[in-house]
Amino acid sequence: MLLYTFFGLLINNFAVRELAPGGSSWYLTDTHIHAITPDYLAAFQNAGGDPSGFPTPNWPVQGVFDGLDTTGSTRAVLSISFPGIPIAGNGESARELCRKTNIFFGNLADSYPQKLEFFGALPDWRDINGTLDEIDFLYSTQKTAIEQYHALVFMQPGVMEVDPFFISGFLPQPIVDYPQQTTRAAVDLVSSGVRSRTPSVDLILSHVGGTLPFLSQRVSGILIIPEIGSHRNVTATEAEVQFRQFYYDIALSASET
Repeated sequence: MLLYTFFGLLINNFAVRELAPGGSSWYLTDTHIHAITPDYLAAFQNAGGDPSGFPTPNWPVQGVFDGLDTTGSTRAVLSISFPGIPIAGNGESARELCRKTNIFFGNLADSYPQKLEFFGALPDWRDINGTLDEIDFLYSTQKTAIEQYHALVFMQPGVMEVDPFFISGFLPQPIVDYPQQTTRAAVDLVSSGVRSRTPSVDLILSHVGGTLPFLSQRVSGILIIPEIGSHRNVTATEAEVQFRQFYYDIALSASET
């Protein structure tokens, strides 16, 4: 099963408390807004389209501002969606696409400093040197590890290698399968001990964490069974705490029912 995750490393808070004369106020930042840059669109076209089956929309930046008005948000943090930079592979062409994407986002953020920020795109993490180089580019003045940044990481899910690939033969994977990928990734981060080793990294799970809010106690509960617990990297109590420490965005996750 493949999970392409690409992370953004930029801001410290997504709901910000702002001290104002005579009291305090809040403003909202929408952290789940995907952008399609010209170079990213060209990479899609060269690859034959989105492998998840989702149609590629037009992306005008004005649509972001319209969306902020609709939701009552003040700022937006841009990112790219699946398949991310790996759509161009994991070699030099992918590194070039990644750099162009981040420069495009940076120019947009500079043009609208009161409205836009961005999660820096990264190459396929199997391209270790390319990923580290891009982190250095994004944080050129710090030159330190992600843990030292106390980074805020945004995790976007990807396709599931399942059969049938599309539910009912036509339903794009982002509708049902992406939230399941988020669930699996979050459980892996906790059960493998990654969250224990990176306590200063804050992580946003897309789509309310998929089914994690419903399944987290099943995961922590199974850790007390000796046959399972012998493989564990965290205790049941630690797992419960770490599940609560994720941030959960609410993109496409609310309904009247």
